[in-house]
Amino acid sequence: MEQTAYFDSEDFSLTKGGPFFKLLVHSGLIKPEFARPARRAIFFALFLWLPLFFLSLWEGLAFGPASNLPFLLDFAVSIRFLICVPLLIIAEVVLETRTNTVGKHFINSGLVQQNDYLGFTAAIRRAAKLRDSLLAEVVIVAVVIVSVVFLRLEYLGSTSTWQVAVGEAGRTRTSAGWWYLIVGIPFFQFLLWRWLWRFFIWDDFLRALSKLDLRLIPAHPDLAAGLGFLSAAQAKYGIVVFAISW
Repeated sequence: MEQTAYFDSEDFSLTKGGPFFKLLVHSGLIKPEFARPARRAIFFALFLWLPLFFLSLWEGLAFGPASNLPFLLDFAVSIRFLICVPLLIIAEVVLETRTNTVGKHFINSGLVQQNDYLGFTAAIRRAAKLRDSLLAEVVIVAVVIVSVVFLRLEYLGSTSTWQVAVGEAGRTRTSAGWWYLIVGIPFFQFLLWRWLWRFFIWDDFLRALSKLDLRLIPAHPDLAAGLGFLSAAQAKYGIVVFAISW
């Protein structure tokens, strides 16, 4: 019986799925079609950064001599929440489009031959299963919780900062410091670990396709036997790499 090509753009997606994605859809913070990513990026950036600013301002630690490191001079934190978090969210839309296009090109270009359509379909369905894994996100949350527990011991300096006040009684975490520890850093780390999981899914998908009898053309003008289009998709991951670097 003749096999037919199968490609479902809803099934082949690194980002449209998983417990956290479904939670955001049900809450109305995200539309299934990824509409208005900028609004969502701004919402989460301000949700994480503004409480830090106002709590620091309330305690007199936003600027001035009350702290050796005022909040507004801790540029790494502001960059992390005002730039990197939005980038990690907007990257979902960018990479959703690019990886979906890659999947279609494998079929439309003839790289995947008819006798391998079933194998291609299996690779897509495996990617969707990994993306929707509840266990994966539970493990990610567990890793974040463990890291937060260890972060409670991160500051051993002898001077006060906007996060930790150092006095005769010892070190005391400020209100802004607690928000940073309990909300800000866990959310940021969750986004990072979820992207690392998506990297694994993408790598697993390409590994599965590499085992198929792809119709490669040694003399192809892209100098990559017809696989040069993959480099364009890989380049888009630079957005995530930049965000992770902070």
